[in-house]
Amino acid sequence: MSHATRIASLIVACFAAAALSACGGGGGGGNSSTPSSPGTGVSPPPPPPISPPPPPPPPATAACPSLQSGVDLFPEANAASACTQGAVPLTESYAAGADHQFDLYRPTNLAGPFATVIWIHGGGWQSGSRANVEQARRLVCRGYAVASIDYRLSDVAPFPAQIHDVKAAIRYLRANASRLNLDPNRFATFGSSAGGHLSALAATSSGVAAMEDLAMGNPTVSSAVQAGVDWYGPIDFSQMDTQLLAQSCPPGSATHSSAASPESKLVGCTVAEASCAPSVRAANPVTYLGANSPPLLILHGTTDCTVPTAQSDILKRAQDDAGRCAIRRNVVGAGHGGNEWFSAPVQDAVAAFLDNVLR
Repeated sequence: MSHATRIASLIVACFAAAALSACGGGGGGGNSSTPSSPGTGVSPPPPPPISPPPPPPPPATAACPSLQSGVDLFPEANAASACTQGAVPLTESYAAGADHQFDLYRPTNLAGPFATVIWIHGGGWQSGSRANVEQARRLVCRGYAVASIDYRLSDVAPFPAQIHDVKAAIRYLRANASRLNLDPNRFATFGSSAGGHLSALAATSSGVAAMEDLAMGNPTVSSAVQAGVDWYGPIDFSQMDTQLLAQSCPPGSATHSSAASPESKLVGCTVAEASCAPSVRAANPVTYLGANSPPLLILHGTTDCTVPTAQSDILKRAQDDAGRCAIRRNVVGAGHGGNEWFSAPVQDAVAAFLDNVLR
């Protein structure tokens, strides 16, 4: 019997069984297992169907906009226009503890729900706070909600506490999206320096159990994001010193492998020691990069002698090798932070990327 004939036979059998059931037939000597309504001889209506399971987490889009990847950005002397919308943010806690608050800035001239940018501050994982939001603040006037988060610093808890916090914040925001007027299917991470590292890591490590602490809340909610923006973030701590020297930076800048470096303090061991290699690998966003990695925008200043430009090249190359979207651009003359990052060409590049990926 052919495959098609077998399917047709099954369909006929199913219809026959359904007809028997409707007439009180089937097994049991002609007695229906469902009692008839008194005096009518008609069976009561069947129970309502079981509710379908909740939809899967929002997938990372594979879209890769054509936005001049590889073309240098030339910052202007003046900063882009400031954004005053949502000047007084909503402050909430995304998990228990003093280090787990966020400030939510939302447009005041639009109805929402808003695509949402989770801003992750820099400071070498050892300083800074959610108040350091000005690099991302202008996105509110481009129609985005911006949630600036605190996370535990390295003197409070070593890695992976920081990425656990970032993902707990994402889960909280998504779980409360309706109440907060956010679109749960349009989330992006954005950070600079240490925040850029955590932004990239949050984007590439979707579904990696070791990168989440579900006990922090909302364990059934996805922490996946649909885009990531990395400004001059470290990627592979073990290569930073060699790359800085190759970039002709001063020898005194090549201290990232020392015991006192921010990177060593983050992972809880000395980056230069062989025994620390597994911890360095665990903190590397490239370790987890794969088919679910969303589009990334990667910007780096050409005169940065804190984090070498080659760190961004590592992330771009790995994303390319995985067949995922990565837009990599240099900001000419910019260092590790500074006024160049507030200029219109740089700010507009971020907004254009998010507009193309999230809208």
